[in-house]
Amino acid sequence: MMELLEAWGVPVLAGKLDGFDVEKVLDYVSTQRFEDAGEQSGGKQTFNRHLLDDSAMHEVRNLIIAASKLYLNCLDHEYEDLFVANSWAVKLKPFDFITPHHHSNCYISGVLYLTTGQPLHLHRPWETNEMFTLSPTIRENPENALTQRTRQFHPEPCSLIVMPSGLTHHVDPVMKSNVEDRYSVAFNILPKGKFGHGGNFINLTDQSNE
Repeated sequence: MMELLEAWGVPVLAGKLDGFDVEKVLDYVSTQRFEDAGEQSGGKQTFNRHLLDDSAMHEVRNLIIAASKLYLNCLDHEYEDLFVANSWAVKLKPFDFITPHHHSNCYISGVLYLTTGQPLHLHRPWETNEMFTLSPTIRENPENALTQRTRQFHPEPCSLIVMPSGLTHHVDPVMKSNVEDRYSVAFNILPKGKFGHGGNFINLTDQSNE
């Protein structure tokens, strides 16, 4: 019997992050100083690029670290500990967007949502013409996930997604003026430990969020 297997799919961790007062965190984040995010987004980002280091965010940071460890443990990655390299809040108003991008110079990335809002699109990490060399014509089939170039993650308050830092993602603009502001906290994480061999060896044992 023949069956279709999906080879080398990209694993992501997604779900609700329990154990913190999302309204309290939202109140703190919404009072931060925001600035234009530049060409990458039509929205705004906090001037503070180490938001999770603030004392008001320590509980959230610890929950994110725990979820990130769960993600890497599911993948059987070896590491000594994890470190939040940088973190910031994102505010998207009606008609705002985030262009396709990935997070360089880190290990894993993620987003914690404080409100509902536009879905996050996760891009397929390979192009069809790269796999088949030619550029095949593919019928649009909403019931066949293999024809889709992106997968959608629909945010709710307290929902969290953790992914490889190289996974491209974007947020489409919402074309309705009555949509409320969308607040989220983005983060990049590096591991502590010794990685690689020979000329690629690196020692990342001295990092700390304290």
